[in-house]
Amino acid sequence: MKFPELPKTETSERYRWCPCRFYENHHCSLVVVVFFGPEPRDYSFKLNKKVKRLARISALSHKAKQNNITILEDLNMASVKTQDYLKVLTGLDLNKKKTLVVLADSNKNVYLSSRNLAGSKVVTASDLNTYDILNAQSLILIEGKTGRYGFIVNPKANKIQIQKGGSGNV
Repeated sequence: MKFPELPKTETSERYRWCPCRFYENHHCSLVVVVFFGPEPRDYSFKLNKKVKRLARISALSHKAKQNNITILEDLNMASVKTQDYLKVLTGLDLNKKKTLVVLADSNKNVYLSSRNLAGSKVVTASDLNTYDILNAQSLILIEGKTGRYGFIVNPKANKIQIQKGGSGNV
């Protein structure tokens, strides 16, 4: 017996495997059930603030022991030019290294000037994280005018800390 061809629709595609699809009392339903299908899982985990702060301080101390930290008083750029930013890095002999510039206050000209360089990253002190510190070969810390964030350097202990306006560590 030859069955008539149905026009291709969503329903006919779903029941292509069912032999009773051509009869009026079709017993298959439109619901497709997958028993052991993939389930989205959440692999995230929570890390306490104190542990994050301790890791950041430990990473900064590690960079201080290796003498990979440079502290500058101020870094102002009159215009947005990568060439000017590169001159600053060349003057510090850091142009061929992966650098992380940590600004106390946000400075749009410095950020936009550094964007074009692959080995350079500019962040503010409030956005500083442990991965960026460990990923960079050298750090450049810039002191700000507002004093919102300050860098405390203890050369005897080879430690560095970021302090928020007189109220403890960040």
